[in-house]
Amino acid sequence: MKLFTITGLFLLTIIHTSPSYANAAFSNPEDTTIIIPDGKWVKGKKLQPYHMSLVTYSITNGQEAKTGSVDDTYRFIKLNKKKYGLRVARIILPGREILDSGLVELLTFKPIYHHSHQSTKTMLLQFEDEEVYGTVEAAKQIDTVRMKFPYPLFDSYYETLIARTIALKDGFLFKYPDFIYEEGGMVWQSGKIEKTNTSPFGKDNWIISYIDSRSGRKRLTGLIIKGT
Repeated sequence: MKLFTITGLFLLTIIHTSPSYANAAFSNPEDTTIIIPDGKWVKGKKLQPYHMSLVTYSITNGQEAKTGSVDDTYRFIKLNKKKYGLRVARIILPGREILDSGLVELLTFKPIYHHSHQSTKTMLLQFEDEEVYGTVEAAKQIDTVRMKFPYPLFDSYYETLIARTIALKDGFLFKYPDFIYEEGGMVWQSGKIEKTNTSPFGKDNWIISYIDSRSGRKRLTGLIIKGT
Protein backbone atom coordinates (compact mmCIF):
# COMPACT_ATOMS: atom_id res chain seq x y z
CA MET A 1 0.00 0.00 0.00
CA LYS A 2 1.35 3.42 -0.92
CA LEU A 3 1.04 6.35 1.42
CA PHE A 4 2.44 9.83 1.01
CA THR A 5 2.44 10.42 4.76
CA ILE A 6 2.55 8.09 7.75
CA THR A 7 -1.03 8.05 8.96
CA GLY A 8 -1.97 5.24 11.35
CA LEU A 9 -4.76 2.70 10.95
CA PHE A 10 -7.50 4.15 8.71
CA LEU A 11 -6.65 7.62 10.03
CA LEU A 12 -5.91 10.84 8.21
CA THR A 13 -3.54 13.54 9.44
CA ILE A 14 -4.04 17.11 8.30
CA ILE A 15 -2.21 20.08 9.85
CA HIS A 16 -3.82 23.50 10.02
CA THR A 17 -1.31 26.10 11.18
CA SER A 18 -3.66 28.97 12.00
CA PRO A 19 -3.98 29.43 15.80
CA SER A 20 -7.08 31.59 15.35
CA TYR A 21 -8.78 28.78 13.44
CA ALA A 22 -7.84 26.34 16.18
CA ASN A 23 -9.14 28.57 18.96
CA ALA A 24 -12.44 29.06 17.14
CA ALA A 25 -12.89 25.31 16.71
CA PHE A 26 -13.24 24.51 20.42
CA SER A 27 -15.02 27.51 21.84
CA ASN A 28 -16.80 26.01 24.86
CA PRO A 29 -14.09 24.94 27.32
CA GLU A 30 -16.63 24.87 30.16
CA ASP A 31 -18.31 21.90 28.43
CA THR A 32 -15.08 19.94 28.06
CA THR A 33 -14.96 16.46 29.61
CA ILE A 34 -11.72 15.19 31.14
CA ILE A 35 -11.03 11.63 30.01
CA ILE A 36 -8.80 9.25 31.95
CA PRO A 37 -8.14 5.55 31.24
CA ASP A 38 -11.05 4.23 33.31
CA GLY A 39 -13.16 2.78 30.48
CA LYS A 40 -15.94 5.39 30.63
CA TRP A 41 -15.23 7.16 27.34
CA VAL A 42 -12.43 5.16 25.73
CA LYS A 43 -13.81 1.72 24.83
CA GLY A 44 -10.81 -0.47 24.08
CA LYS A 45 -12.95 -3.45 23.07
CA LYS A 46 -14.02 -1.54 19.93
CA LEU A 47 -10.54 -2.04 18.45
CA GLN A 48 -9.88 -5.44 16.91
CA PRO A 49 -6.44 -6.94 16.19
CA TYR A 50 -4.83 -5.77 12.95
CA HIS A 51 -1.62 -5.87 10.98
CA MET A 52 -0.63 -3.40 8.30
CA SER A 53 2.48 -2.72 6.27
CA LEU A 54 2.83 0.69 4.64
CA VAL A 55 5.37 2.31 2.37
CA THR A 56 5.72 6.08 2.54
CA TYR A 57 6.54 8.28 -0.45
CA SER A 58 7.21 11.92 -1.19
CA ILE A 59 6.78 13.77 -4.48
CA THR A 60 9.17 16.53 -5.52
CA ASN A 61 8.83 18.20 -8.91
CA GLY A 62 6.64 15.36 -10.07
CA GLN A 63 9.19 12.72 -9.05
CA GLU A 64 8.08 10.02 -6.64
CA ALA A 65 10.59 8.76 -4.08
CA LYS A 66 10.26 6.21 -1.30
CA THR A 67 10.91 7.75 2.12
CA GLY A 68 10.38 4.84 4.46
CA SER A 69 8.11 2.08 5.71
CA VAL A 70 5.87 1.23 8.64
CA ASP A 71 4.97 -2.23 9.95
CA ASP A 72 2.26 -1.90 12.59
CA THR A 73 0.58 -4.71 14.56
CA TYR A 74 -2.01 -4.68 17.34
CA ARG A 75 -3.01 -7.94 19.00
CA PHE A 76 -4.47 -9.40 22.19
CA ILE A 77 -2.33 -11.30 24.67
CA LYS A 78 -3.13 -12.95 28.00
CA LEU A 79 -0.95 -12.52 31.09
CA ASN A 80 -1.93 -14.01 34.45
CA LYS A 81 -5.40 -14.82 33.07
CA LYS A 82 -6.01 -11.20 32.06
CA LYS A 83 -6.20 -9.88 28.48
CA TYR A 84 -4.09 -6.95 27.28
CA GLY A 85 -3.56 -5.07 24.05
CA LEU A 86 -0.05 -5.11 22.59
CA ARG A 87 0.98 -2.75 19.80
CA VAL A 88 4.33 -3.25 18.02
CA ALA A 89 5.46 -0.84 15.31
CA ARG A 90 8.64 -0.80 13.27
CA ILE A 91 9.27 2.50 11.47
CA ILE A 92 12.10 2.98 8.99
CA LEU A 93 12.96 6.51 7.88
CA PRO A 94 16.02 7.95 6.14
CA GLY A 95 18.90 7.50 8.61
CA ARG A 96 16.59 6.42 11.41
CA GLU A 97 14.89 3.26 12.60
CA ILE A 98 12.40 2.84 15.46
CA LEU A 99 11.00 -0.29 17.09
CA ASP A 100 8.19 0.55 19.51
CA SER A 101 6.08 -1.71 21.70
CA GLY A 102 3.38 -0.71 24.14
CA LEU A 103 1.16 -2.79 26.42
CA VAL A 104 -2.24 -1.52 27.64
CA GLU A 105 -5.21 -2.86 29.54
CA LEU A 106 -7.55 -4.15 26.87
CA LEU A 107 -10.78 -2.40 27.89
CA THR A 108 -9.49 0.94 29.18
CA PHE A 109 -6.23 1.54 27.26
CA LYS A 110 -4.57 2.18 30.61
CA PRO A 111 -0.86 1.85 29.79
CA ILE A 112 1.37 -0.80 31.37
CA TYR A 113 4.67 -0.17 29.57
CA HIS A 114 6.23 1.50 26.55
CA HIS A 115 9.55 0.34 25.13
CA SER A 116 11.17 2.26 22.29
CA HIS A 117 14.44 1.22 20.63
CA GLN A 118 15.60 3.99 18.30
CA SER A 119 18.76 4.75 16.37
CA THR A 120 19.62 7.50 18.86
CA LYS A 121 18.06 6.35 22.14
CA THR A 122 16.35 3.59 24.11
CA MET A 123 13.29 4.23 26.29
CA LEU A 124 12.04 1.66 28.83
CA LEU A 125 9.04 3.11 30.66
CA GLN A 126 6.52 1.59 33.07
CA PHE A 127 3.12 3.05 34.04
CA GLU A 128 1.41 2.54 37.36
CA ASP A 129 -1.72 4.63 38.03
CA GLU A 130 -0.44 8.23 38.29
CA GLU A 131 3.25 7.27 38.14
CA VAL A 132 5.67 6.77 35.26
CA TYR A 133 9.14 5.35 35.87
CA GLY A 134 11.98 3.79 33.94
CA THR A 135 15.09 4.80 32.01
CA VAL A 136 15.96 6.70 28.85
CA GLU A 137 19.42 6.12 27.40
CA ALA A 138 20.81 8.43 24.72
CA ALA A 139 24.41 9.26 23.70
CA LYS A 140 25.71 7.04 26.54
CA GLN A 141 23.77 9.13 29.07
CA ILE A 142 21.09 7.43 31.17
CA ASP A 143 18.17 9.45 32.50
CA THR A 144 16.29 7.81 35.38
CA VAL A 145 12.60 8.65 35.09
CA ARG A 146 10.28 8.72 38.09
CA MET A 147 7.33 11.10 37.80
CA LYS A 148 4.01 11.38 39.62
CA PHE A 149 1.00 13.20 38.16
CA PRO A 150 -2.45 14.29 39.40
CA TYR A 151 -4.22 11.97 36.93
CA PRO A 152 -3.73 8.49 35.47
CA LEU A 153 -2.25 9.09 32.01
CA PHE A 154 -2.62 7.58 28.58
CA ASP A 155 0.48 6.74 26.53
CA SER A 156 0.90 9.05 23.53
CA TYR A 157 2.01 5.99 21.52
CA TYR A 158 -1.68 5.00 21.48
CA GLU A 159 -3.03 8.40 20.42
CA THR A 160 -4.31 7.34 16.99
CA LEU A 161 -5.88 4.21 18.44
CA ILE A 162 -7.60 6.23 21.16
CA ALA A 163 -9.23 8.20 18.34
CA ARG A 164 -10.70 4.94 17.05
CA THR A 165 -12.07 3.79 20.41
CA ILE A 166 -13.47 6.94 21.99
CA ALA A 167 -17.26 6.98 22.46
CA LEU A 168 -18.90 8.81 19.56
CA LYS A 169 -21.10 11.75 20.54
CA ASP A 170 -21.72 14.67 18.18
CA GLY A 171 -20.28 17.95 19.49
CA PHE A 172 -18.46 16.22 22.35
CA LEU A 173 -15.48 18.26 23.64
CA PHE A 174 -12.81 16.40 25.56
CA LYS A 175 -9.27 16.52 26.81
CA TYR A 176 -7.04 13.82 28.22
CA PRO A 177 -3.55 13.60 29.75
CA ASP A 178 -0.89 11.98 27.57
CA PHE A 179 2.62 11.05 28.60
CA ILE A 180 5.28 12.40 26.23
CA TYR A 181 8.80 12.12 27.60
CA GLU A 182 10.26 14.55 25.04
CA GLU A 183 7.82 17.23 26.20
CA GLY A 184 8.57 16.87 29.88
CA GLY A 185 5.87 14.44 30.96
CA MET A 186 2.13 15.11 31.04
CA VAL A 187 0.68 16.86 27.98
CA TRP A 188 -3.01 17.65 27.59
CA GLN A 189 -4.61 16.65 24.30
CA SER A 190 -7.81 18.55 23.50
CA GLY A 191 -10.33 17.30 20.98
CA LYS A 192 -13.78 17.48 19.47
CA ILE A 193 -16.06 14.88 17.88
CA GLU A 194 -18.31 15.79 14.96
CA LYS A 195 -20.64 13.74 12.81
CA THR A 196 -20.72 14.49 9.09
CA ASN A 197 -22.58 13.24 6.04
CA THR A 198 -20.49 15.22 3.57
CA SER A 199 -17.27 13.21 3.64
CA PRO A 200 -15.91 11.73 0.37
CA PHE A 201 -16.12 8.39 2.20
CA GLY A 202 -19.92 8.58 2.22
CA LYS A 203 -22.51 9.13 4.94
CA ASP A 204 -22.56 8.46 8.67
CA ASN A 205 -18.92 9.39 9.31
CA TRP A 206 -17.31 10.78 12.44
CA ILE A 207 -14.41 13.24 12.56
CA ILE A 208 -12.21 13.52 15.64
CA SER A 209 -9.95 16.56 15.67
CA TYR A 210 -7.21 17.42 18.17
CA ILE A 211 -5.56 20.70 19.11
CA ASP A 212 -1.90 20.51 20.13
CA SER A 213 -1.95 21.85 23.67
CA ARG A 214 1.39 23.64 23.30
CA SER A 215 1.45 24.95 19.73
CA GLY A 216 -2.29 25.60 19.35
CA ARG A 217 -2.28 23.92 15.94
CA LYS A 218 -5.47 22.19 14.90
CA ARG A 219 -5.00 18.82 13.31
CA LEU A 220 -7.55 16.37 12.02
CA THR A 221 -6.30 13.19 13.63
CA GLY A 222 -8.98 10.73 12.73
CA LEU A 223 -11.83 10.15 10.35
CA ILE A 224 -13.71 7.16 11.68
CA ILE A 225 -16.20 5.42 9.46
CA LYS A 226 -19.13 4.05 11.40
CA GLY A 227 -20.44 1.10 9.44
CA THR A 228 -23.92 1.18 8.02
